[in-house]
Amino acid sequence: MIGQSQGGDGGSGGQGMERLFSEEELKRIDSDNPQGLSAQRIIELFRQRGVRLSEATFRKYIQLGLLPRSRRIGRKGKHKGSQGVYPTHTIRRINDIKDLMQKGMTIEELQKEFLFLGGEFDELEQSISKIIQRLESATSGYGISQQTALKIEINELRKNSELLLARIKRMSEKLMTRARLTKTAM
Repeated sequence: MIGQSQGGDGGSGGQGMERLFSEEELKRIDSDNPQGLSAQRIIELFRQRGVRLSEATFRKYIQLGLLPRSRRIGRKGKHKGSQGVYPTHTIRRINDIKDLMQKGMTIEELQKEFLFLGGEFDELEQSISKIIQRLESATSGYGISQQTALKIEINELRKNSELLLARIKRMSEKLMTRARLTKTAM
């Protein structure tokens, strides 16, 4: 999906090459963190890759509607309180923001793009993922030969859903590109 990109913390110029996450890495992060990640952990993951992302920029992206808001999860133990946790697709979103800013999109254009989809894309992606996971766990009650056939069918569903999501994303990008071209032609 996204390979290498450059751009500063706020996306305002190159500060060297930043290595964004590959699709495989994003999937691994999703599967390794089903409960989500704290803001500090997300920022640290990007920093480990040489991608500048400050807490202020992270908060700015949330305020602009580019990133989802956290949900509170209680900590075990007396007087531990709760912690804000962000869905793992937040990393994918930051990856996309950094990539698109490197390609010349402004924060205002990004905001329009993400608001254009209104988060429905992320919700659809998460819903499909949950459905496929539930289908996979439901196969355990079947015999080996039936499980194998069902798993093949589930893998086909997974591939088709990835194709559908990719097509939706491409359509969104086409619409945004056309909007940008129309804007510059005026």
